[in-house]
Amino acid sequence: MESKILQSLSYKHAIIDTNVLVNWANHKKEFDSKLFSLLNEYNIKPAIDEIIKYEFLSNANNPNNLQARNDFLDIILGTDTRILPICSENFQDARYISNICFSMGHQIKIIDSLIASQLKKYQDEVILITCDHSDFTLKIFDRIRVITIDVGSNIFNVGFYKFNRDKYTKAVKLFAKSKNSNQKIK
Repeated sequence: MESKILQSLSYKHAIIDTNVLVNWANHKKEFDSKLFSLLNEYNIKPAIDEIIKYEFLSNANNPNNLQARNDFLDIILGTDTRILPICSENFQDARYISNICFSMGHQIKIIDSLIASQLKKYQDEVILITCDHSDFTLKIFDRIRVITIDVGSNIFNVGFYKFNRDKYTKAVKLFAKSKNSNQKIK
């Protein structure tokens, strides 16, 4: 099943989450051999979201580290990188996704809700690759694959997530029916 889903994504894109970029940069050999080879096997092109790029580059603590991060992005993403822009529609969708998740007892950070809005917007074109499994609820997304990357001192479980239109529609309907009026404004 998972290989059919990945095959259907051939020549499409995978948004690489910040946590994967950081781990990949720190364990290039191991991530290249497992993750990069899998992307190549299925002809899935890495993509980046503006908010992920911002988050990855903003964590540089000096000019050399910033340059190393830029160089790493150039290597991983290549010259024909698809950069998904952020617009006001993304913020509206992200807020609504956050509301839906919160109504299901699942809090989601703003960056992850913006990524979720991108997955919704480009649902037939992109998947997400992340190590942050708790932020992408299976009540809205499908986890289509997990690979384990052993770097000796640590193990990373890298998940592949796809937006599920039917699950989202069901979650929207449940949110619309929810009547928890006892919640105080914080």
